[in-house]
Amino acid sequence: MECTDVAAKKFLNSYIELITEKLSEGERVSIHYFGKLVPHYQTERPGRNLHTGEECKIRARTSVKFKASEILIQKLNTGK
Repeated sequence: MECTDVAAKKFLNSYIELITEKLSEGERVSIHYFGKLVPHYQTERPGRNLHTGEECKIRARTSVKFKASEILIQKLNTGK
């Protein structure tokens, strides 16, 4: 099966859009043999401006944590 650059880009963009949609709904996303993407909720917390030393609040936000699969870790460490 031959895959053009345009077809690959279209597939990858659709896949990323689907993953983003699921994460924004608060769902975990597992990619077989690769790892898991999990939404991580961070509450508002106090912070400090490093240049001025002034205290400020860091807004609450959602980020993503990645946990690599054991298979991926093994392959990275054995070089195979």
